[in-house]
Amino acid sequence: MPPAEKNKQFWERNELAIKKFGKSKIRPQEREACFMFLELARERNKNDEFAFVQHPMQSQIEEWVFDQTILTNGAQALEKTKCILVDELKYFDSMLEDLLLYEEIAIDGEMSLHHQGYHGTYLCVLQISTSETDYIIDVLKMAGEMFRLKQILQNPTILKIFHGGDNDILALQADYKLFVIGLLDMQIVYKRLFNAEKPKFEKIVQKFLNETLEVDKSAQCADWTLRPLPTKMLRYARDDSRLLLKCWFAAKPLVNQKVQENSAWMDIVVQDCKKTSLLLKTFKPQKYVQSCVEACKAEMREAAMNIAKNIVSSARKCDKRPGEILSPRQLTKMLSTKDLTCIIANAFIAVEDKEAIQKCMVVFSRPNTEIEKSKIAENSMELDAISEDENWEQEGNVQEKSVDPEQVDDEIQLVLDADDFLPLPEHEKTLCYKCYDYGHCGSKCPYRYAKDRQDEAVKQKIKTNKEARKQEMPDLFIMERKRKTLNYRANRSSKLRKH
Repeated sequence: MPPAEKNKQFWERNELAIKKFGKSKIRPQEREACFMFLELARERNKNDEFAFVQHPMQSQIEEWVFDQTILTNGAQALEKTKCILVDELKYFDSMLEDLLLYEEIAIDGEMSLHHQGYHGTYLCVLQISTSETDYIIDVLKMAGEMFRLKQILQNPTILKIFHGGDNDILALQADYKLFVIGLLDMQIVYKRLFNAEKPKFEKIVQKFLNETLEVDKSAQCADWTLRPLPTKMLRYARDDSRLLLKCWFAAKPLVNQKVQENSAWMDIVVQDCKKTSLLLKTFKPQKYVQSCVEACKAEMREAAMNIAKNIVSSARKCDKRPGEILSPRQLTKMLSTKDLTCIIANAFIAVEDKEAIQKCMVVFSRPNTEIEKSKIAENSMELDAISEDENWEQEGNVQEKSVDPEQVDDEIQLVLDADDFLPLPEHEKTLCYKCYDYGHCGSKCPYRYAKDRQDEAVKQKIKTNKEARKQEMPDLFIMERKRKTLNYRANRSSKLRKH
């Protein structure tokens, strides 16, 4: 399948998942119940670039030996198992005690692409299945207790069954410094048994259990930060680990037969699985500052670098992607406007970083500027600054101007002390002007080309969306209309000059 087609299908599944299950309006970092999750994220975000020189558990993983008596122990999963949602300390304690009693467990994790942290996606739900019980761990709530899973994951006497465990291993490692000893990947087992490519989970279930698994792919792309989790998403999570363990129990006779024929066969499988356990997570440095500087004109690059660094600092604190606070393209536009101070402050007000606001005010405040008025609306804030200094626009170098500290303090006070101020809603930042929807669309809009909007049903849907957005955000549409008018005039005058 061509990459473009695969990408389109992926975003269509994302859109379907949001329609079916919804999307969390509040990021987990902003919930009181998940305060430990944010603290751990801040600790992780201190370094822009991070990598282990050597895997901390390399020697233990390499020394681990697969116990072949497991192949003949006769353990089987029950047809009906208990399911326990682990979202409180008492359930977490009893789960740890129970897991230590088993030799084989299946593990799977779920991550969300809809809300990402400073370093990308993070683990939201972890499923662990035994032959009698299925545990679904609310990782966001139990973040402060996750380190205790070390006694399970690093216990060499417990076999951990994964399916394509690369992402799960890296997520456990990056978020909670948890490493896995005694991993067995069913994809690798299937590949070695049948000399085939690594299969999807549905194919493994069909091969070993003779069941046709009807997987709801929309649940896979759903927002796993939703709380409480919908029943269908809980069922999807439970089935993943429960069926994975049943597949292993069904595959054991075939594996045992292969071992009898060739004693070295299992060693090859184990060596391949150890490579997955030894994967290392690398935090790559953010290229945000570089992107912002490159997007600006030469005379504005120093100013762009200063504010981009402040945005990165703010993003670390609230565990957000810097581009979510202010994209390089938005920064380029703002640097060319007169109302720079107030517009830049708005970006930081949205994440309530007062320290960053003050820094930006000091760097970007203009001399001889008086605040004419302050207009605070329900969903936006506009501060119109009027300057009579003609040299400001001509020189374009903000930092060469002297700063009046008293005036800066007044401006900060005006911004921060507004009683009826409301931060910009999240959806206003990501509104798509192709389909007039928000939250999941942006540059990946399925209707971004004119030919995609020709269908009558699509036209009607976009029209309905547009009317709804106009009622919700009238000011935003006025600004967008002005922007389009200015672009049209600029393009027209450019064509006239060419002629």
